[in-house]
Amino acid sequence: ANRIYYIGIYAVYPLPDNEKAKTLLAICPLVFARDHSANSYYETLVATLTYYGKNVENLVWFTTDNCNVNQALANILNIPFVGCYSHKLNLAMKHYLTNNYL
Repeated sequence: ANRIYYIGIYAVYPLPDNEKAKTLLAICPLVFARDHSANSYYETLVATLTYYGKNVENLVWFTTDNCNVNQALANILNIPFVGCYSHKLNLAMKHYLTNNYL
């Protein structure tokens, strides 16, 4: 099946007045989309960061859904992975409703 996978990349950074800014860097198909692997995401992330004069060492953490690919990407980047809590809540509710009401 021909599928196009997209990635959204935001930068969150502190401002001098103790506020934080959030900037959308990219919403794009995976640049090197040979497959839906952590390496494809990594290559797209590196290309995007390079465009902005940054590199993966500038990353502190990232959050996304709890897909194994994203957890593998966190391992490649050697940064903490913060799973999406709304996704976790959705999975928990589906489990609860399936076991108790459906």
